[in-house]
Amino acid sequence: MSVLDAFANGNVIQFIHARTGILFEQAFIVEPMAIAGRYTFALVQEPNLHLRVNDKGIVQLNGARGQWAQFELQTVQGQPNLIMLRSIGNNGKRNLLGGVHWFLGVDQYGQWIGNAGPDALTVRVVTTGMRTRQGVSGAPALPWDDTISARITYDHLAALYKYGYLQLKQVVPRKLIDAALHVINHQLGKTDAWEVDEAHGGKILTM
Repeated sequence: MSVLDAFANGNVIQFIHARTGILFEQAFIVEPMAIAGRYTFALVQEPNLHLRVNDKGIVQLNGARGQWAQFELQTVQGQPNLIMLRSIGNNGKRNLLGGVHWFLGVDQYGQWIGNAGPDALTVRVVTTGMRTRQGVSGAPALPWDDTISARITYDHLAALYKYGYLQLKQVVPRKLIDAALHVINHQLGKTDAWEVDEAHGGKILTM
């Protein structure tokens, strides 16, 4: 598998500094942008927050999806398993090595910084295959699996952790669904099947 495959939409990944082996402990959800090669990286536990680099080169975890939270993915020539992440919001600035452009990297003290020179990273894939379907209004994509079974997988747990809910199909047998619908439809036509809902000023169906 190519390192670029790790950046598929919805994958959960971690970054590792190639030279030192230092792990960025936070895991991120990959969010490809419309511009090829650009990405944002959402926090697994809070998908509305993103990895970002501020104008002082400090790595933060409170970004939205603006330029400070956008990165350009670059490959390393002759090193197919390595990548570099260039900060879009700080494009053209002088990095710590005196060159142009800021990259995600590690300083001499082992701290992650956003104004490093070209610095190679490896990627650890935590989970793959978390397919998404974009909301009509442009809201965050929701977990979706047309072939999901009653068995809970690691991907389902990751989606539950990210979105707070799951849509499980084929959990309730069809016969039970049909039987429930039969009872409901039968009750709908009965005048004594309804009672006043005093709390909300309407009527509710009793079973």
